[in-house]
Amino acid sequence: MSQTYRLKLLLTNDHTLSEIFNVATSTNAGDLLSDRRLEIIQSLNIIVGSHPKSSSGTVASIGPNKHYSLDAGADDKWDLGAGLTALRGFFVSVRAGALNNSLLLNVQVKCGAFYQAGSLKDLMRAFLSVRPRDWPGLGRLLKKLSIYVTHLPKKNKAGQLIIRPKAITGLASMNDTQDTNAPKVAEFGAAANQVQIFFESKDEKAGAGRYQTVADYFKKGKLSSREIADRPRFGRWGSAKRWTIC
Repeated sequence: MSQTYRLKLLLTNDHTLSEIFNVATSTNAGDLLSDRRLEIIQSLNIIVGSHPKSSSGTVASIGPNKHYSLDAGADDKWDLGAGLTALRGFFVSVRAGALNNSLLLNVQVKCGAFYQAGSLKDLMRAFLSVRPRDWPGLGRLLKKLSIYVTHLPKKNKAGQLIIRPKAITGLASMNDTQDTNAPKVAEFGAAANQVQIFFESKDEKAGAGRYQTVADYFKKGKLSSREIADRPRFGRWGSAKRWTIC
């Protein structure tokens, strides 16, 4: 079960539009580095960055100030190979100017590297097509990557698909865990038929349980043999002591 946290939000201050305008246009040198003016600048940064952040379907925001268009044209998008794409976006912020107590709107062109959208297997194959059998490199590429689980879809009472994001911790490794009934991994980055997971038996007469390969597990109504074969390597998420099939 996921850990539950309790948050308490406190109001520190509020500003009206007229107050923001008055401070932004003030010619009083004493207001240049005042706490009130710094709060106004922070408020203006929130206002300036509100539109790209509200366009989550078409704009990817990295931190509070960097924004990249997901619908970028050919001039703002480059295929880097190995499953990566470069996008050209911008960095925007409001800053205090040194001349006449002015405010400056700073806009800079920024480039960033992103994973290509699509299935996890396509990303892994794109990387391996450029760097064949580079399992350590593939592990670094996938580490901490967020994915959506699609092989076991779940829906809520309204019939809507429940999105279950997971973070990959790496490829299967022989040294992941030394716990009792630990997974058996043939080699680093082993495929589905080379990784065995221990399944506890629900029937006391059948014994404590048994090991089963990931490939055999998914053949039981989860995935077809062809879909299993399409997965070039076996990934995992969760802690090193607790595996989840990917």
